[in-house]
This record gives sequence, C-alpha cells and structure tokens, in this order.
Amino acid sequence: MIQKSVLANGLTVLTESLPYLHSVSVGLFVGAGSRYERPYERGISHFIEHMFFKGTKRHSARELAEIVEASGSSMNAFTSKDYTCYYVKSLDEHLELAVSVLSEMITESTFADELIEKERQVILEEIKMYLDSPQELVHDLFAKSILGDHPLGQSIIGTEKTVSSFNQEMILNYLKRTYVPENMIFTIVGNVEHKSATKLVEDYLGELEGSLERTDYRAPSAQSSLLLEKKDIEQAHLVLGTDSINRNDKSLFNVFFF
Repeated sequence: MIQKSVLANGLTVLTESLPYLHSVSVGLFVGAGSRYERPYERGISHFIEHMFFKGTKRHSARELAEIVEASGSSMNAFTSKDYTCYYVKSLDEHLELAVSVLSEMITESTFADELIEKERQVILEEIKMYLDSPQELVHDLFAKSILGDHPLGQSIIGTEKTVSSFNQEMILNYLKRTYVPENMIFTIVGNVEHKSATKLVEDYLGELEGSLERTDYRAPSAQSSLLLEKKDIEQAHLVLGTDSINRNDKSLFNVFFF
C-alpha cells in the first residue's frame, strides 16, 4: 500500500511497504526539468544534477561515493524534461544512511567555482558524444521540429553556448526557485514503515525552506515540419510523429486500448 504524508515545510513523503524484501529504494524527485528552464538556462537542470555529486561542506565527491559503496549500496541520478531524480538502492538496514546522504547532497553541496568549471568540461564532452549518436540525436531533432522554441522542444543536456555560460550565481538562482520543499517528493519503497520513514525524512529535511516561484508555463502546440540533418554515416534514422489527444482526455483508453 502506498502512503503519503506532507511535512510542515511542504515536502511530500511517499512510501510503499514491501515487507518481504530486505532492501529499500530511496528517491528524491524534484520538479526541476528542462521544461522549466529559461532560454539562457537550457541544460542547467542536468548540469546541477551532476554538481550535486561533486562534494558538500562535509565530504568530497570521493568520500560521498565511498560512504555509499562501503555499505553495498548504489547511488545515481537522472534528469528528464519534467523532473530530476536522485536515488539510492540499499539494504533496509542502511535506510538512514541513504536518506542522510541524499539530504546532505541537497542541502550542503558547495558548487565551488573550480568544481563548476571542471564539470563544465565533462558536460561539453558529453554534448559532443551525444551529437555523434544519431539514434539519440534524431529524437531531439524531432522534438525541435514539432515543438519549435517551446522548452519541451529543446535538448535536456543544453547547448555548448548555454553550458559554457553557467556560473555559481546562475545555479543558485535556479535552485532558489525550484529546489524547494513543496516542489520535492521523497519516496521510499521496500521493507519500510511509513510513520518511521516520514519521521526520518523530517529529521533530515524538515528544516529545508523556500517558496516555489509560480510561473505560468505555456502548453506546447505541435507544428507540421520536416527537419533533415545529413551525417557521413551508413545508416538513416527516421522519426515520424503527429499530434494526439490530451493525456487527461477521457477517451484516451478508447484510443490506445481497443
């Protein structure tokens, strides 16, 4: 059974108890994906995801990794167009460790200038690799062709121009308006009890503050277009798509499950 609690600061805690397991999967979901970025910020959600692993006021990047791996746990993250997720998978006996590490990363990361510059070079190389992967690039080209300049039509990873412009001030400003309790969901699935898990999250993130900056994000509208990009390769990659009904439309299941 899935249970939900909302802390006094607005952070949502969701748990699903699976008592037959001896493990837990802990995730922190933040409503900070590429669709919420301004034109000059494209790629900053993904950039920040990387930066949270680069060290806190108490631990270096290596020390954070060693703390997690020494317990037999694993930690990772990913950025989508709608949200960013940070997660730890561990034995149930290491639940507090998982919660504490994620909390420390979110509340105590330093975003030091030298670390920003170092990670910038990593992501610029990642962009070059991505541009050399036509099976992935073709989907971004499709989104751009059908959605135009709308944020959902842009690449999650950003561009060389935008990534090269990121600095500590831009990062902190983005965090201030998105990485706030009411825009976060802390999830725990596995051998866990909801009440105690909620108390644990409250102990580590109950003092987190901030107000979500409300913005009226316009809905995208599909446009008919053809976008071709020539590459000196031996394959052709094609994506064909069209507009469809709203995901909240009551006839959705009649369309896809007939």
